[in-house]
Amino acid sequence: MFIPHGGKIAVVILFSLSNGGLMQNHPVKSADAGKVSSVKPEIDSSPKTYTLREQIVSGLKLAVVAGIIFMALWFFEKL
Repeated sequence: MFIPHGGKIAVVILFSLSNGGLMQNHPVKSADAGKVSSVKPEIDSSPKTYTLREQIVSGLKLAVVAGIIFMALWFFEKL
């Protein structure tokens, strides 16, 4: 069977698929495998505060998108 210049990738993919797929869980083979970090990072779930400039830019973008949709609907209704 002839495999073009990208054949190495195809062979690796076929080999990994024949061994049970690409999403296998392999055991970690490092010295830190037994160590578990007791410090968990806290997720900041507070809402982001936007500056006045960011609010104005977002409002203008929203108005432009709404205007484009309105103009498209008006144009197709006119046809």
